[in-house]
Amino acid sequence: MDESTNFNDENKQAGKKRQQVESPFSFIEAAIKKAKKQLESQLAELNCRIEELTEKALHVDSMQQSTVSYESRIQQLEALESETRVQLAAAREEIEAHQRNLKETEEKMRAEVRMK
Repeated sequence: MDESTNFNDENKQAGKKRQQVESPFSFIEAAIKKAKKQLESQLAELNCRIEELTEKALHVDSMQQSTVSYESRIQQLEALESETRVQLAAAREEIEAHQRNLKETEEKMRAEVRMK
């Protein structure tokens, strides 16, 4: 019985150490998954916005086809394209900031684990 009790104590201690090491990585994985979901959501919103702008451009084009000059329609489409590019650039910057933030968090967590 002495050996089995001692063996169980060693297993419990090994399990606790393993949990302490794996726990920070689980936190990092959860943070990465959460950020990924946020980025996917933002991307979906941007895709919806692009579709809306495309529909607007097509609507403007069809409604004013007979009364608006060709150059004017081109200007409207270019303005819509420019607006979309600005929104995409802003979204990219935000995504890159999230990625940098996640990387910094991961590095900090790894450093903390190494210290233990």
